Order: sequence, then C-alpha cells, then structure tokens
Amino acid sequence: MKKKFILLVCAFLGFRNGATAARSVTGIYNLKFKTVKVDGLTIFYREAGDPDKPTILLLHGFPSTSYMYDALMSDLAATYHLIAPDYPGFGNSSQPEPRAFTYSFDHLAVVMGDFIETIGLKKFSLYMQDYGGPVGFRVASAHPGKKSAFIIQNANAYTAGLGDGFSNIMTTQQAGDQKGVADILGQIIHWTALKCSIRKAPQTWRISHPKLT
Repeated sequence: MKKKFILLVCAFLGFRNGATAARSVTGIYNLKFKTVKVDGLTIFYREAGDPDKPTILLLHGFPSTSYMYDALMSDLAATYHLIAPDYPGFGNSSQPEPRAFTYSFDHLAVVMGDFIETIGLKKFSLYMQDYGGPVGFRVASAHPGKKSAFIIQNANAYTAGLGDGFSNIMTTQQAGDQKGVADILGQIIHWTALKCSIRKAPQTWRISHPKLT
C-alpha cells in the first residue's frame, strides 16, 4: 500500500512538473475571454488550448466563477482544449432577477446544456467542483453521448450532500421568503469573508465586490 501511495504521489508531481514545463516552453497559453447568447442570456466563458485536442469542460463551484480555474487552465492548455463558463447569476454572465429566472440546479444544467450545443462541443470530459457536481451530473444525464470522463473535486452527486445550510436556503426559497434567503446568504457571503480571497487574488474584487453592494 505504501509503495502504491509513493508511486501515485510521484506520478502527480511528474504531471505537475510536465504541465508547468510545457507552459514555460509555449509561453502564454492564449487564454481567450468570450461571450455567447444562450436562452436569451449572455454566458461568459474562458477558452484555452487547441480545439483539436481532447476537451475538458470545467464547471465552477459556489460562490465562485470560471476564474477559479485560471491557473489550472494555464497548466493544462498545452495538452487539452479547455472551456470554463460562468453560470447565469455568476461572474461575468447575465444576472437575471430571481423573479425572471429560476435559480435551480435543473435550470442551470439546462442552460449549460444549451451552452454546450451553442458552442458546438461534441465530446468532452467534465471537471466538476462543488456546485459543478449537481449541475454537471445533470448535464451528463441529458447528453450521455458527449461525455468521455468525470473529474470530480469535492462535488456532490446528491443534494443531501450539500448539508443543512443548503437545505435551509432551498426551504426558504420554496416558501417564497426572499428576505429570508438574502439573510441566510448574507451570513455566508459578505465583505469580511471575501477579504482573504481578495488579498490572495486582487482580480476577485471586480468579480465579487460589485455583487455585494
């Protein structure tokens, strides 16, 4: 068992070194920032790498955006074609009012599925983190012929796995208590909680702070 663990660590380190070396040889990895109209919404996404290489669709968590994959895309772009969208209501995508848009995993998955069709992805691996799991598994179920692999990072296959905090939000939302939802979210997403993130990555100021004011 110990030997297998050591081999796994070595393989991981070798992958990281190889990816970084490839990036340093190729220089800038040609990250593109794009938008596309999907279901009447503007969906922002990042794209990097050669479209002729295997595609990875990266679905972000909460409260986050495609920016969370910036460094990973830099490492992998020499070997893969990478697409990382912002969901509606997140990052640089459209921010429709809750009365005009149902913010549910089912609806986000529909929009992401239509996004996939709009940009013409035929086959891809799904990289899912946190909220990316409930969204991504729904996308995979609706488009079974398009997925080639799952890459799962701290994501849930079932709503129950999101814990009591999420259950409270959903119960309050279903009761139509928008103020209650705002109060709960205000305890989770607030200026103090973002200070550490902004110190580490000042770019998040532009993404996060305007949504809190």
